[in-house]
Amino acid sequence: MLFRSFPLLFTVIFALGCHDPIDDAKATNTPEAWEAYLALPDATGSNKLFAEDRLEDLMAAKAEASQSIADYDAVMKRFPKARDFKKWSDARIKLALAEAQAVNTPEGWQKFVADNPKADGSMVKEAKNRLAVAEYTPKLAITELKIEQVNLAEDPKGPKDGWGFSADITNNGDKTINYLNIELRILDPSGAAWKPVTMPATASTYKVPMPEEFYMPIEPGKTRHWDYTTGDVPEKFADKPAAKITPITIRFVGEN
Repeated sequence: MLFRSFPLLFTVIFALGCHDPIDDAKATNTPEAWEAYLALPDATGSNKLFAEDRLEDLMAAKAEASQSIADYDAVMKRFPKARDFKKWSDARIKLALAEAQAVNTPEGWQKFVADNPKADGSMVKEAKNRLAVAEYTPKLAITELKIEQVNLAEDPKGPKDGWGFSADITNNGDKTINYLNIELRILDPSGAAWKPVTMPATASTYKVPMPEEFYMPIEPGKTRHWDYTTGDVPEKFADKPAAKITPITIRFVGEN
């Protein structure tokens, strides 16, 4: 009886001895598990290709879910020749731009330019514009934004059918401002922003009629009144909209 059981015992021992580590990686199915498998000497051939595919898929899925620059950097570093490398790179650049916009400091914009050499021309242009603004913003004194209901036809007896946003901007620097573009973001009660709109505080040329003073540069020590009116405010914003304004483009007299 014992002799007859030897084949079965041998089969069990053989099966235990031939346990494939890839099965553990499949069962766990995490980036760490696949990296651990790929570090083994017997991770070769089709098993290696399979493991690399799973690792790439998991790392890419993590980056897409987290929308983290660090996670995109990780998958791009690990798979620099991947088919989706450009897609990851584009997503990473957009995240970096959003981060620079949120921080809006000279250091933040300098970092964006340095870290994203493959950013498209429009992003690079925005970054350079925003860098110049961020460097000069400490020299701009901007009053608290005034928000009020207005009559869009400027009829003092007419209905309040729109919203007006205004502030005074003083140039406390030593340069004469030839062009200053202001971005307005209207916020709902939760703080979420509606689509941004822009209106210059001064511009040498502009595509819509503006008061004459808007075409005049802002000299050092001078103040310019900035305002924007609109009837295009979503209903959820319209009870009592909050808003914020941000200088986004600046050029000085004498610059091209």
